[in-house]
Amino acid sequence: MIIAGIQINSNNRSEENLKKVFYLLEKAMDMEPDIIVLPEYTNYIGPLDKAYSSGLTKTSIWHKQLSGFAKINNVGIIAGLLLKAKDKKVSSSVLYFDKEGTWRDVYQKLHLFDAVLDNKVNVRESEFLSPGPGLEVFTINKIPCGFAVCYDLRFPELFRRFTLQKARIIFVPAAFTHTTGKAHWEILVRARAIENQVFIIAINQVGEHIKGKISYGMSMIVDPWGTILARAPAAGEDGQETIITATLDFPYQDSVRENMPCLSHRREDLFQ
Repeated sequence: MIIAGIQINSNNRSEENLKKVFYLLEKAMDMEPDIIVLPEYTNYIGPLDKAYSSGLTKTSIWHKQLSGFAKINNVGIIAGLLLKAKDKKVSSSVLYFDKEGTWRDVYQKLHLFDAVLDNKVNVRESEFLSPGPGLEVFTINKIPCGFAVCYDLRFPELFRRFTLQKARIIFVPAAFTHTTGKAHWEILVRARAIENQVFIIAINQVGEHIKGKISYGMSMIVDPWGTILARAPAAGEDGQETIITATLDFPYQDSVRENMPCLSHRREDLFQ
């Protein structure tokens, strides 16, 4: 399976973001991918108190355009989009558009990021976002897949749950901040791949979106041994908006799990 990941710098202007996404989708097709992955908040990233008015409904132009692109180009698309939810809140959702253009909302971010960055910037996603109702493994091209979003990376039990439900790939659209990304992004992405012996497709936003809001970048595709198959630049580096690609080798994944059978060594009598 060939994966292409698009690392972009979205802003608070949805139409401008859509135009940029389509330019990069066209470029990604040169790599003949089976699936193209877009980061969290692809359609909008800006002040959270303005998020609801910028959130999408199921009849949005984004849904129609991504569905049409997937069908015309015979490619799957996984996109992190901000959707309108109940009570004037939004959800950070992952949508999958298959090669026929049919789409499904396959995951909603479970863990909401409430934190103080650099002892001064107070982020309160829980005031504006609704957490997802749960999780399930979703099959893409006959491969069981799991999904997580950004802050979910810090919760290993989520990834283990997907793995125990037979997921072989876990997709992680993200808008990881520059402060936390510089400290923890690569460590967390590789750890989740190693401990679960899965492919992690972690596609991040990058650069300054609005004044004071900066995403780290360094999107990565990591194999079940923890090897980085593809890596994008971090914020501030040349070529930070870019496309990365890698081929996922499932027989290799089988050999990793056979030679280092950690998953079968779990003490299920102690850890339910």
